Amino acid sequence: MKLSKVSKKINVLKGEISDLQNRIDGAMRTLEGNEFPEELTPLADRLDQKIKRLIALKTARMKANVDYDIYKTILQLGEAKSQLHWLNGLDVSSGKTAASRFGDTKTVAYISQMTVEHKQEKMDELRASIEEMVDMLDDFNGAKDIKV
Repeated sequence: MKLSKVSKKINVLKGEISDLQNRIDGAMRTLEGNEFPEELTPLADRLDQKIKRLIALKTARMKANVDYDIYKTILQLGEAKSQLHWLNGLDVSSGKTAASRFGDTKTVAYISQMTVEHKQEKMDELRASIEEMVDMLDDFNGAKDIKV
């Protein structure tokens, strides 16, 4: 099975597990004298089966990523996305602005150690790197067959 299909199956299983958990939550209690909406045992058994299948798929995917030395790229991608998110929120503005403290409003001037242009340049570099890694992972996931 292609790794891309494994990832899709993992996402489907996560949804099915969440649905079963919600059904179990809804079936757990009822008012005394009422019937339970669903029996707990068959739901719990199905949940256990889905979780075992999910673990098997995730293990196979992880093994393939490690065996084919792609795991490093996955980690690099995560860190690049984290860095981009942080950089995007970084305030590098300079100039005068009104500041209020204890009811007094003053004009203050800020300077920054990084220009807006430099920040944008770094973000563009990260976006290009992220796109390159995503393309590499997509190619790998679409081409690599694994046994599950």
